[in-house]
Order: sequence, then structure tokens, then C-alpha cells
Amino acid sequence: MSQQNEITFREVIQRVVSELTGPISMDEFVRRVLEIRPSIAKNPRQSVTQVLWEHEGTILTRLDRNTIVPLHAVMPGVRFRWLLSREEAEQGALRLNPTFFGYLPRSADPASMLSLIDEHGKEIKVRRAALQTDLRKEIEELAENLPIPVDDIPDEILQNTYPALDLADWMRAHQVEEGDSILFTIVEWGETRRAFQIAHEPYAQIEPHFEHIFEQSRLMESTLFDMLEHEHDEALWMHHAIPRMHVILDGPRDLPGLHWTTAVIAGNRMLFDDLFIFYADSRRGLAMLGVDSVLDLYHEDAEAPQETNRVLRFKVWYRRKKSRWERIEIREDQTFYELDAIIRLAFDHDPGDHLGGFWKWIRRDETKRFRKVSVGVVYPFFPDATAINDRTLSELRLEVGDQLLYVYDFGDWVEHILELEAIEELEPKVTYPRVLPKPRGRGRKRVS
Repeated sequence: MSQQNEITFREVIQRVVSELTGPISMDEFVRRVLEIRPSIAKNPRQSVTQVLWEHEGTILTRLDRNTIVPLHAVMPGVRFRWLLSREEAEQGALRLNPTFFGYLPRSADPASMLSLIDEHGKEIKVRRAALQTDLRKEIEELAENLPIPVDDIPDEILQNTYPALDLADWMRAHQVEEGDSILFTIVEWGETRRAFQIAHEPYAQIEPHFEHIFEQSRLMESTLFDMLEHEHDEALWMHHAIPRMHVILDGPRDLPGLHWTTAVIAGNRMLFDDLFIFYADSRRGLAMLGVDSVLDLYHEDAEAPQETNRVLRFKVWYRRKKSRWERIEIREDQTFYELDAIIRLAFDHDPGDHLGGFWKWIRRDETKRFRKVSVGVVYPFFPDATAINDRTLSELRLEVGDQLLYVYDFGDWVEHILELEAIEELEPKVTYPRVLPKPRGRGRKRVS
């Protein structure tokens, strides 16, 4: 075997990427790789791309499906900020996570990979630290609403320790206070080394620019959400997504928004862990929030007065047999138990046995792809703490055109689609819910 063929695709890809100074088409990139490392495979392009995506987020990213961007050429100059907490300012320690989420590999050793540089170009020695947090002060402010005295709360709940970086000398020299920012500017982005220049931004200095900062934050959040909408698996690999987000947002870098994690939380549409960014109403998101149903995401409206003059008209059909359908009407202030019961009546299902479950179909961006989120389970034969039997349809905030998935009998898994055809006025002397005859009568006045 020749020395040339001993070179692996991984090594060739690293070499080709290192020589790039800007974006390149996938076709041209594959051509350059195969020029150095020819392949006898039936599909040589696929041989290259399979290895190529192992490097995504480290040395390259995708601007779109056909454009590769070398990160060493575009990430230097990117800025992001971190708002310092009271504990960070007082202890002179910077939390590693989520400060560097998406900016350092998850398994990176900061001592060997991370380099920090001050505003004068002098390197700051990176030393690990432990940040101690104590929620006692915050909880004491809410003490009157607590069911138990603060002193009875175990210390393991009040106190936590997080991996951090020791920046005590630097923070002391800059007289850093709670609410100030550390502004990070990426100086070097390599596979094994990342360098950041840091600068102190006092709160008073950035306060006049809050409107611009918040706008930049909203732009980051919307960019990440758009990326998520087009992701096949309904989750973004964080270490792929954050570099790509910055490439998409290539523009003014003088005054960045809040940290992307803060922007995501403020947007209320996504959540993240130490690996992925995902929909807040996804199964993963609901589990993280400790709730069983998407209805619980709207708990702030639970005590709002319910409208009783609105009637929801659904067309319901078997998912695998659209020719078998019914129309039903139900008041918006009626429960999912009542909706479950009227569907069973309309389709001759057993009214007193088997579970029923509801999911909401949500269109992903402007595509023809949908995702489904759990609304909850109806227990027709015994009460259960997680059941949605007593929850009302108004909590789901349905609009005309929205679709639900209803499953009868989790063993046989009989699927039905409900499409909201109209929102109408309540008719006097009519008992709801009801199954409409075919063809249905006319003359009802539709309301918005």
C-alpha cells in the first residue's frame, strides 16, 4: 500500500479544512479530499461525508446543506457575554457551565484546552475552582409563602457546588460586582485549543444599551428555534448548534446579546441540558419541567374565567381510514373526559374500559412536517393524579385548523384525528357535547 493511501479520511479532512479561508461548496470540498485520498468505494462521496460530520462543531459547520464553513476562519471575533451572579462576584469564580456550553467540547479539560487573555493581551492562568451557592437569602424573601420554616429546609437543598474557574485576582482588580458582565471575544478556535479574550462590563455601562442587547438576544433565540424546526430529530446537538448559530448570525459583533442560554430561557419555547436544545413542550422538555402534560405549561391561566359561549366543532376520523368520520361539538369549558366520552360514543368504542390519550399536532415551521406533544391521558374507570379528566379544552388554546390525535385503548392503539373546523356560538336548549347528524344543519353563527 502506498503512503498516500495510508492517510485516513479524517486526516485529509482536517488538512483540507485547515487550508480553507472561507465557506466552500460540498462538491468542491469532496473533490479536494478525494484528490488527496482517492477511494475505490462504490459511493466515494458518502465515504467522505460520513467522516466529515464527525467534525461538525469542532473544526467545521454547515451554513446550509451544500455549504461547509471552516470554524477556525469565522469564529475568531465572535462575542458573547455572561452576567455575573452574586456568588460569582463575591467568590471570584466563574461557573464553567453553562458559561461555556457550546463553546467548549463537553468532555474538554479547561486546564489544557481553554486559554483566557485579558484586555492587554496577557494570558490569565486557568485554575479550577468550586463555586458555592446558597439559596437561603432568596428563600427567606419568600418565607411567608412557604409551608415550612426556612430553618427546616435541609442544607443539601439550599446549597450546591458547581465546577468553576478561579478569576478572583482579575475580578478584584476590576472591582467586579453582581450584575456586571464578562464579555468574551473568541481569539482562537481549534480542535484542541480555544482562546478567549475577556473584558469587564459594569452594569452601568451596558444599562443604556439594554434594548439593543435584548433585541440581539431575541435574534439568537429565533435563530436557534428556526434551526430546531428544521432538525429531523427534534433536538439540536448543542455543540453543533452554537457555532452554526454564530455563523448564520454573522454580522456586527460589538455589542452581543445576553448569553444564548439566557435568551433561550427568556423565549419560553425551548429548553436545554448539557447535550441538547429541544422544544419546551417535547417529552424531554416536559420531563425536565416535572409535568406530564402540555396543559401544565399554561398553568398561569388556570384561574382565568372560562368562556361558556364558545362551541368547538371538530371533524373526527380514523387516522388509517379517513372515510369513517363524524362531526362533534363540545363547549370550550367542558373537559377532556367529556371529549373522550363523546368520541367513544361516536365511534362505538367501549365507554367504560381502556384508557384514552390526547396529543396536539404542531406544524414545524412552514413545512409539511408535524410534531406531536402530549396533552394527557383520560382514565374513564378510576381517578389518577396525572389524569386530565377534569382539565378543560380552553386550556389548550385551540384555533381553527388545529389538529389533535386521540388514541383509544393503548393496547390496540386505535388512532383518530380531530380537526377543529369552526368555533361557534352556543345554541340555546342544546346539550353539549353532541354528535352532529350527517349532513349537519346550517345556520349557526360563527364567532372568532
